[in-house]
Amino acid sequence: MAYLDLSSELANARAHVAQGSSKPFTVLEEEVISISKLDTLNTVLEPSRLTRWLRAVTAAKVSPPLADRRLEALRRFAVLARLGGRKWLGGATSEAHDAGYSDWQLAKVREAVGARS
Repeated sequence: MAYLDLSSELANARAHVAQGSSKPFTVLEEEVISISKLDTLNTVLEPSRLTRWLRAVTAAKVSPPLADRRLEALRRFAVLARLGGRKWLGGATSEAHDAGYSDWQLAKVREAVGARS
């Protein structure tokens, strides 16, 4: 009977999993992060009744959410990290995690947008 040494394959698999959590952003994701620097809190927060009424009366343009759920979660996180600080970041963080972003990627987003503490 022969002995099969799988320890090196197991180490490679663990290294691959660890790298997966720190994968870089795609070009499109980087563009979403850059464009989010121009957005205001009004683009990600639920508008109040007064705000909806004022928009209807003044025919103000509203920025629609991105069609891709994953990219919209990234945009919301970036805007809230930049302008809202930790106050509103909890829901956006869980939304970004649900969309598949790791803690490492979200930390990189916070660095890229100059997040408030």
